[in-house]
Amino acid sequence: MLHHPDDAGGPSRPDDAGSIVPLVAVLAVVFVLVGALVGATARRQHQVSVAQWAADAAALAAAAEGTGPAGRVAAARLAAVNGANLVSLTAVPPPPGLGDRVVSLVFVVEVEHEGAVALAAAARFIDPVESAPMRPSDPSSGVLPP
Repeated sequence: MLHHPDDAGGPSRPDDAGSIVPLVAVLAVVFVLVGALVGATARRQHQVSVAQWAADAAALAAAAEGTGPAGRVAAARLAAVNGANLVSLTAVPPPPGLGDRVVSLVFVVEVEHEGAVALAAAARFIDPVESAPMRPSDPSSGVLPP
């Protein structure tokens, strides 16, 4: 004879109607935590990207303006325009092997944006027209001297 589950003497099943509520609560907490982590990672990546963009611009400005106050002012201005602060600007001689006939100085900048720090370097090239001796050209070649 079969008994109804509600009968006192019959087989009984645990009431699992409420067991899904804790599972949904745990999943909701996990989703919130993952969303917060993704948001924090995206914010940090944005800060690093802004810092790198500003460092690149500042290094190029310093290379264009050269050494001295003009280079520092240009680098600081472009870092600020791009949302960062200029931390340092250093002009160093070119690496060996590159030769001092092509590059006069390499400018290395460090900038900071909301805790993210970035470095960039740009080279100031020597103008080959001003630094190269004039060579006669062959009029028939159509090539002018540099």
